[in-house]
Amino acid sequence: MTPIEQINIFDHHDDKIKWNIKKDALKLYKALKTHANGEIPEEIIKERRPNEPDAIMDYRFKIYAPKTEHPISKVITSLTKIRRSPDWKVDYDKTKEPAFLVSADKTLKSYLESEYPVYDNLDSWLFDECLQNIMIDANAVCVIVPLSYNIEVGEFYKPIPYIANVDEVIYYKENDYTIVKTDRDYEYADESGKREYDIYILSTRNEIVEYVILETKGQKVYFELKRLQHNFDELQAFRFRGLFYKNEDGDIVWKTPINSMVTHLNEASRMYSDLQAEYVLHMHSEKWTINTNTCKKCNGTGKTKVGLAMSNSTCSGCNGSGYDTVSPFQNRVINLDLNRPNSQIPPIPPAGYIQKNIEIANLLRDAVKSNLYEALEAVNMQFLYNVPIDESGIAKQWDRDETDNFAHKVAGLLKYVRENVAYYTCNLRYGFLIQDAKTREQMLPTISIPQKYDLVNNALLIEEYKQAKDANLSPVILASMEMEISLKRFTHDSDVSKYTMLVYKLDPLYGVSEDNKMMRLQNNGITEKDYVVSSNIQKFVRKALIEDEQFAFKGYAEQVAIMNKYADEVMKENSISTDLLAPLENGLDPTQSGNQLAQSVGGLTGMIEIVKAVASGVYDLEAAVSLVAQRFGISEDEARKQLGTPQIIQSEQQADKVATLT
Repeated sequence: MTPIEQINIFDHHDDKIKWNIKKDALKLYKALKTHANGEIPEEIIKERRPNEPDAIMDYRFKIYAPKTEHPISKVITSLTKIRRSPDWKVDYDKTKEPAFLVSADKTLKSYLESEYPVYDNLDSWLFDECLQNIMIDANAVCVIVPLSYNIEVGEFYKPIPYIANVDEVIYYKENDYTIVKTDRDYEYADESGKREYDIYILSTRNEIVEYVILETKGQKVYFELKRLQHNFDELQAFRFRGLFYKNEDGDIVWKTPINSMVTHLNEASRMYSDLQAEYVLHMHSEKWTINTNTCKKCNGTGKTKVGLAMSNSTCSGCNGSGYDTVSPFQNRVINLDLNRPNSQIPPIPPAGYIQKNIEIANLLRDAVKSNLYEALEAVNMQFLYNVPIDESGIAKQWDRDETDNFAHKVAGLLKYVRENVAYYTCNLRYGFLIQDAKTREQMLPTISIPQKYDLVNNALLIEEYKQAKDANLSPVILASMEMEISLKRFTHDSDVSKYTMLVYKLDPLYGVSEDNKMMRLQNNGITEKDYVVSSNIQKFVRKALIEDEQFAFKGYAEQVAIMNKYADEVMKENSISTDLLAPLENGLDPTQSGNQLAQSVGGLTGMIEIVKAVASGVYDLEAAVSLVAQRFGISEDEARKQLGTPQIIQSEQQADKVATLT
């Protein structure tokens, strides 16, 4: 441990004490930063054209467009979906929080999840700001500092993270101390006037100091702005991590998960610069014209007499050509004097366009597209490329597992950063009241890393589903794939998504065709109840959600029991309908008219049975009207007249009286 008094600030700023990994870390950072920020890749282009004149090179830089910015942006944007994964969870144990914090609503959870400065919650900072830095600079340093160094009695510090990229890191020694340059300025005035100075943060195991290095009267002066002495004996800062790159005297240099894109992005930048130059220098239409008109100023000689001596001078009207000028900035002029010997008659029309070879431009354009695609392919995110490239030659089959592995690595880094920020935040916010480190650790949240990621678009999922279906994969697998497509389609509509998930989950025969269901039922391969549930699943789920708003949150067994109850009701109703129809279907001539059926013995008996069923309360009147209309071939109005208005049976005497009717 290095005491703050022994840290020579000036030696660090004068590069006498160096961070040993900075050179390598800076190289890795700049390689990605150039593309991610849409900067002009001057060094990359110069490598390809070392002997090109400065004027042409400057023109390349002037017309350069950041073609390689988009792929990195799409990868990072896609990775923000990790936050939406159902199993990205941050859990706090309220019982482990000190009672006085809970009662005052000053818990770590309330601070990180709803009161976080600037971003409202820590996850917003993590995915909006931090993710970009993790992907671009694996060796960045994150320093936890208080938002304000001066607080009122009874208040808590509000710690926030500051990310210093490697170009802002003056020095870092693991769990000892670090010095970083901030993006803030300090204005200082002396006899020479006002000047702005960079503000630096020095964080040690026991203190956090903000300072500036002033220059006054030709001397450098250390000037302290803020200081917080916490005495935790632990550095309140940490480095980002990534994939192992190299070891420099015990310090690891990390590379980011998207570092493999750099080679392809560099090549795309070079190719695109050449393509732009090709367009400008060689692809514009060039018109040619034939000029047969001699210059009137010099009569075609190209010379004129000037001065007192009348000496010959180049004609200013035609610049010595002897011909009238014809759009020299737009056309290639072919001068022709028909009066000269062996002159030829000009073609008709006496103008045209020079045919350009576009093959080189096409090759360059394809090379740019190929390299952009391969940059995404290097991180298994080629599905993000807007224009699919033919599989033959350059593209490989997309591997979902590899994509999930890539996302899993990133999620692990996000978890690492979030846990560290929460840990140091807890120290600075509560360490002065809760001095026991174990008590503070119990207040920290647990974070689970998702196992499955929703990164791909629906078009790719549908194509996967088609291939699986053509391959005759199991209905269970197809059903699972269909569920994924549906849930992704309605991911932003919680009600539809909830309904869809319930339909998939509670259908005992999901993925089985209706014909297959019927065949299984006839062969006793499934129960009648499962058949009824499956055939009515959408209606049943809607009914359950209407009857109970909390249905979606019930346990699976309870949800299944409700579906089975609805099935029992349908089966009972179907049984009643069968019993009611029996008198109508026995001994009746189907050629009879509706009135004849109604007047027949069988028709009368059936009608009475239906009336009895309505009167007993086991069959709905409107359902009975529809049934009678259908079976007797009469209108519903006529059916309603035939049925009358059945009175509900309320006594045994009424039941006995009705029974005598048959």
